[in-house]
Amino acid sequence: FNKTVLKYIRRTDRKRIDFITALYLEAGLGEEAAETTAKIEYMAYIGAQNLSFMDSKRDSIAVYGAMERVLLKFGKQKVALPKRSELA
Repeated sequence: FNKTVLKYIRRTDRKRIDFITALYLEAGLGEEAAETTAKIEYMAYIGAQNLSFMDSKRDSIAVYGAMERVLLKFGKQKVALPKRSELA
């Protein structure tokens, strides 16, 4: 990689991870758990982006749906988010 490009990629990655971490902190996770969870989610998202270039659009949509279900389930378990019916 070009050193300048790599610098900006790392900066962008850090900003995205920090944003996700802040959401988990607001939801009540501790600092270490929030950052670790944010990194896992971000890695999964980036991996899914790369897969979308290799798979058909239909397969990519299915993978995104599955990833979203897993991450939402994992996130709800971590921060004990209320069910939709409890929000009404």
